[in-house]
Amino acid sequence: MTAVAALEVAQELADALGSGDADVVAGFAPRLADGARLVSIRGRREGRDDVVAGLADAGLLGMFGQATWSPPTVGGDGTRVEMRATVPAALPVGGFDVTLQFDGDGQVQEIHQQMLPPAPLEPEPLALGDDVRDLLAGALSNRTPTIVAYVAPDGRPHVSLRATTQLLGPDRIGMWIRDPSGGLLAGIAANPNLTIWYRDPEARTNYQFYGRARRDDDERVRAEVFDHSPEPEQNMDPSRRGVAVVVDLDRVEGSGPSGRVLMVRDA
Repeated sequence: MTAVAALEVAQELADALGSGDADVVAGFAPRLADGARLVSIRGRREGRDDVVAGLADAGLLGMFGQATWSPPTVGGDGTRVEMRATVPAALPVGGFDVTLQFDGDGQVQEIHQQMLPPAPLEPEPLALGDDVRDLLAGALSNRTPTIVAYVAPDGRPHVSLRATTQLLGPDRIGMWIRDPSGGLLAGIAANPNLTIWYRDPEARTNYQFYGRARRDDDERVRAEVFDHSPEPEQNMDPSRRGVAVVVDLDRVEGSGPSGRVLMVRDA
């Protein structure tokens, strides 16, 4: 197989994947050897039909459909072609290096898709909205309570599940801490820095909130945080003996339905 022919086949694959259409991808099947292999972030596939199914994977094809492709280049002994698909910065990956290996009959023997790290995002001003408010408010019922990481007075990192995490404003988060003598309050008294992690794997949504926590004994703040805590949490502290903690956020990163997020205070 000539280098020109190999480049044409590679471009044909790039065009098929770039179409974002599974039916167009299926048209690439005659270029594949009977025992063709596909290696991608979804795992390994073998055999022409299985490889076509892997190339048409909806999640990957959606990203390839938004990609900008570099011109294919011939490498190695002339039986390998390499090209790069770069996707928009909002997506969770930076793109893919795609390699085609040809057999002696000019058929594609292997397609290798190597994921690239996501491109850096330009920070936006820190201004959380109702979408994040709703996520946190429904976290307990959705079985996705937040995880809070803080440094205990002994200097060791600690993590704990928190079901009362709630948005108090565009750059503030609140929590109701039932036990005033617990480790979190002692920890933030010595080191206010903490991280809150929310993750919903089914919705492919995750956020990391970085900020400085403080106890707030203002009765209006206590009432707001307690009243907006889930009812099961309220029932565990009917006398309101707990403490309101407010986190002034400095940074939020992660990804949601609209893509990746990077918000920074004073960005």
